[in-house]
Amino acid sequence: MGDGLELSARLFLDFASTNTATNYSTGAVADIDFAITEKFGRWQAGLAGYYGHQWQNDIHNGMIVAPNGKNLETIGVGPVVAYAIPEWNAVWKLKVLEPMTQRNSLNTTRVFLSFNKGF
Repeated sequence: MGDGLELSARLFLDFASTNTATNYSTGAVADIDFAITEKFGRWQAGLAGYYGHQWQNDIHNGMIVAPNGKNLETIGVGPVVAYAIPEWNAVWKLKVLEPMTQRNSLNTTRVFLSFNKGF
């Protein structure tokens, strides 16, 4: 691909099984990861983020966990930068995501450093 604007999004669905030792079941969660970036030469930079929402209640011993099913909701955004190495068919990527809104989730900065190589 050449230089220019790139918009991307991915939807993930997480269905957890019941923990048989504690009889606790976490409700299903949808997560959307997105990025708006600009490619220029070997570089790519822009804004990345995520939105997660739990649409089913947590259940413990057959009862909805208080308060209100302990449903998760989380939003975070931050910068992303990538560097392509075409002669290796590889890309380095750094993403730092700051939490904007958190409910029943960890309030932490998420840092991802990845190296992807095609074979």
